[in-house]
Amino acid sequence: DVGAIKSGSHEFVKNKSKGTRTEKAVYWTMDPKAECERNIDDFANSNGNFHPNQVKFIQTIYAGDHGQGKHRFACKNVIHLESPDGKGGVKRDKQTVIYPLADIKASKDTCEVFKATIHEDLAEGINQIVHGKVLFELVDEEEEDRPKSKRWKCTVIDKNHDRFNDEVPASDGSAVLDITPYMVGDLKFYSQMLGKEGFDSWWCYHCNLGLSEWQGFPGSEGTPWTLESLKIQADKNKRDKLTGSNRMGVREEYPYFDIPVENYIFPILHTLIGVGNNILTYLTNYADNHVQILPTRQITLKEEIKKLDKEILDNQISRNFFDDTSSSSSGASAI
Repeated sequence: DVGAIKSGSHEFVKNKSKGTRTEKAVYWTMDPKAECERNIDDFANSNGNFHPNQVKFIQTIYAGDHGQGKHRFACKNVIHLESPDGKGGVKRDKQTVIYPLADIKASKDTCEVFKATIHEDLAEGINQIVHGKVLFELVDEEEEDRPKSKRWKCTVIDKNHDRFNDEVPASDGSAVLDITPYMVGDLKFYSQMLGKEGFDSWWCYHCNLGLSEWQGFPGSEGTPWTLESLKIQADKNKRDKLTGSNRMGVREEYPYFDIPVENYIFPILHTLIGVGNNILTYLTNYADNHVQILPTRQITLKEEIKKLDKEILDNQISRNFFDDTSSSSSGASAI
């Protein structure tokens, strides 16, 4: 059982600088708010002994990724429960459900396609959840040939609802509970969602440090980004036509959702890849200097090659920005 599904298509040029032919992205979306309510509804009513006072907290975890010609966007609801265990202690449990919210069939994985297809529909519902709370209330349920019964109804409410600030359950058992949103994905996805597309290989998504500042320097500590500071930097970039490192790894657009930056879960897989690379580097250096002792000149040349590779990467990033026709401050746009 699923809610209403919207669908559509969007035409785009895969490589504007080369003038390639127009392609079509086909997409569908579902309302994140309605799907969240429906799934919490299903959980509450499928557990005969459920009561809102058992719920410790609720989390919604959003995720997106592109692979094999498709971008998939999904959500995971996590409901943490606590109840007496009958022995004077507390029994803790966790219920999860994963469900899709959107899908784009397109060969191009860029913000241009994301914004033109699923972004608007997703943002409305997700931002309602970010700023809202969940109201649990018992309502009458009537079906033909069955006696009247009660069921739990779960509704995401906003600050204008008269029960938004309720802190204790009502006498009828209804209650208002907080819901906390998170985002999970790879570094490219984070950069896209935070208005930092194309800067994921150089700039930290969480703070304002560039690669030369944070890589290999454990003591480096940058200033954490917030949604507001990202918006200020985006406005500054656009107003002052900033280029290069002065842009602080931020485009001229705002983050796509109101999920706080600190709720973007750090990508453990990417971290472990980095740790693995450091271990491998240490192992090869140890072998070169202590096992299969190489001539000093050969070791020096290996280090110089690493520096040249890094310089090539830096130049490629600069060239990509120059060629980016979607940015008003790029070199190609200026020409």
